Amino acid sequence: MIEAALKAVDDYSFGFLVALSGVGIITMALLQLFKDLLPSRRIFQRNWFENWLAEASTAQKLGANAAQQSLTQLVDLATAGDDKALFDLPVEQFTGQINAAVQAVLDQPDQYQTLVRLLAQRANDKDVKLLFKKRPTAGAALAQYLEARNRVTRQIQRTLDAVQIAMSNSWKRLLHWLSVLVSAAIIGAALTIYGGPEIWLGPTYGYALAAALLGAFIAPVARDLVSAIQNLRSRPRS
Repeated sequence: MIEAALKAVDDYSFGFLVALSGVGIITMALLQLFKDLLPSRRIFQRNWFENWLAEASTAQKLGANAAQQSLTQLVDLATAGDDKALFDLPVEQFTGQINAAVQAVLDQPDQYQTLVRLLAQRANDKDVKLLFKKRPTAGAALAQYLEARNRVTRQIQRTLDAVQIAMSNSWKRLLHWLSVLVSAAIIGAALTIYGGPEIWLGPTYGYALAAALLGAFIAPVARDLVSAIQNLRSRPRS
């Protein structure tokens, strides 16, 4: 049953999949140019992180300028004020630089109170307030202070983990939908060239649009399907 189904795909759809594989390759090349030649990652990550800080600031009721002030401090600590260098980094390295900056923040938490509250928004409020007091020099008070700092540090690290995951997923979704749109545009252009502009008029419009959209979703995985069919072809017949 499976062999028969795959043979049907081999007989009738192989050429179609090869064409879609070509569309997928062109689309990936264009997206790579989009990422390499334009500051797309920088713009995306900066906007995403600014929005995240703004939402956190609103949730913490820290005032209108809290997010921008915290962003400026983070950039200063992470990359000596070079925001382009910071936001051009892949998301894993971006959050790594932020995490390195956090270590400096926790050495002087009283000077970065707004930033600490944003990054440790889910930490115990008593622990956060304790960090803003003068650090004890010895005894039980110092032990209590260090325990609070460790708890806040762990919470900030979990927050940065969440930022990394959410930002990475948003970037991947953006690239996925861009690939679908680019593939649809390429397929639409090919249909227009080979079928003429009239293909988008009259009763054929729906079929042409469906073909362009379906092909756009299949194109990114078409190469894998072609490889599977070629492997099937090369298998010895029993």
